[in-house]
Amino acid sequence: MEYTGQYLVFPETSNSYLQMTMLELMSILPSVALVVVTVSLLFIYGMSGYTVFKKRQIPGPTPIPFFGNLLPMAKRGFVYPLLEWKKKFGPVYGVYFGHKPVLVVTDLEMLKQIEVKEFNKFQNRWDIDLYPSPINKGIFFEKGANWKRIRSIISPTFSAGKLKQMCQQINVCAEKLSQRLKGLSVGGQQVEIKGYLSAFTMDVILMTAFGKNVDSQRNPNEPFVKNACNIFKDSVYTMPFVFLATLFPSMEKLGKKLEMCAWPKDAVNFIITAVREIVEERRHEQEAKNHDFLQLMLDAEMPDDVDGDHFDANANVDKNKKRLTEDEIIGQAFLFLIAGYETTASALQYMSYALATNPTVQDRVYEEIDRVLGDEEPNYENIINMRYMEQVFNESLRMFPIVPIMTREAMETVTIKGYQIDKGTAVAVSVYALHHDPANFPNPEVFDPERFSPENKRKINPIAFHPFGYGPRICIGMRLALMEAKCAMVHMLRRVKLVRSEDTEVPLTFDNNRIMQPLNPIRLRIEPRNKTW
Repeated sequence: MEYTGQYLVFPETSNSYLQMTMLELMSILPSVALVVVTVSLLFIYGMSGYTVFKKRQIPGPTPIPFFGNLLPMAKRGFVYPLLEWKKKFGPVYGVYFGHKPVLVVTDLEMLKQIEVKEFNKFQNRWDIDLYPSPINKGIFFEKGANWKRIRSIISPTFSAGKLKQMCQQINVCAEKLSQRLKGLSVGGQQVEIKGYLSAFTMDVILMTAFGKNVDSQRNPNEPFVKNACNIFKDSVYTMPFVFLATLFPSMEKLGKKLEMCAWPKDAVNFIITAVREIVEERRHEQEAKNHDFLQLMLDAEMPDDVDGDHFDANANVDKNKKRLTEDEIIGQAFLFLIAGYETTASALQYMSYALATNPTVQDRVYEEIDRVLGDEEPNYENIINMRYMEQVFNESLRMFPIVPIMTREAMETVTIKGYQIDKGTAVAVSVYALHHDPANFPNPEVFDPERFSPENKRKINPIAFHPFGYGPRICIGMRLALMEAKCAMVHMLRRVKLVRSEDTEVPLTFDNNRIMQPLNPIRLRIEPRNKTW
């Protein structure tokens, strides 16, 4: 570069460099433009569909492209984000699971409309449809007329007469549990209580539902317990394909073709195979029939020469409406085993925790057992009179609902309490938020069984208490769970005390599992009772 007095003169080499730079810039501009357009289109697509609630003037957290509001729930579970959003946005707000609009409702009047009065428009649950056959034939997953037909067939399993027959079998399992805990009480051992309760509930389910005497309490590595535990080990959103199917609903079809499953496949296959073997064994038994859950379904099995179409040309239920296909039998058996095992074990875990951290409550429960039963074995008739224990059971389910979120899906567009709910929109009940709302339960973080005393229970709106759901789709095994919990507690508390230890976490924090699980295992100290039974 030279200075000539008025002008700067650039050497020829500098001009060449500038020309080359410009040419290079021009050559990459199309690529840059393509990237910008692609990113813009991806952003537009990623944000598409996120105007549903804005148009309806329904508040809610701001979604992010593709994920919607899923990331906080995938990371922290359904307890904390939904509770925080309720406090911020009120009892009705909208979130997005990927691109799926989900209306979260804890307004009691709306819930009554959705779950009872307008049930025909919300009778199906919503979930990511990655439950291959025969799992998807279970009553929890079935929809429409098939759900109604199957429920009517299996409902007699939970009649008063059937529960009376089951009680003796439950006592056998509960006695084994209490003896094992009594052995641990020597020296006041500290234990992770859930493992012992899980083995107990597995024994109960296998005995009462399938007539199988499997002493899993003496064998902690019993395959049924191990595989059932694995099914609920992780959050559904830690499974990559399930997470993708939530973000991109079209992936569900691919997942079904590939036979992907929202639960660990090895555990699922083990249990399905085991259930099929039990069914085959029962079919070939020559002895007198059992009167359990499995036999009831086998008695309702559809003959081989009838196909699976349960409806005529006018969509009316045909003469086989009271029959089950083989896959439907396997589906119910699988669901009964999995649900009956995990949910009842979790309920007993939280009840044990509540008693250990509230020793005066535990003393009162023990006194009731002594007063009402004396030396008698618990049975269907006498445990009804243990009112205070039932209050404790209900209060533990209020504080620690096993299923923190329940869903429905709108089958048609409907307006409820001024909110338009479009067809295909999911409705979610945040059970934990419902149970911890001071408007429903004053001082909700305080464990207080007196909330459910006869005089106080009348003051509670029944829809506010949602541990088993509400309306026609309420949990079919609710009474069995209560009876099982009462029998277990009678046998346990007669022999041992449940005591808070130095490692007992207070208050509990929760994991991001689909079933509400503590982040850290609940550890309690087991001490002997002075009185021996």
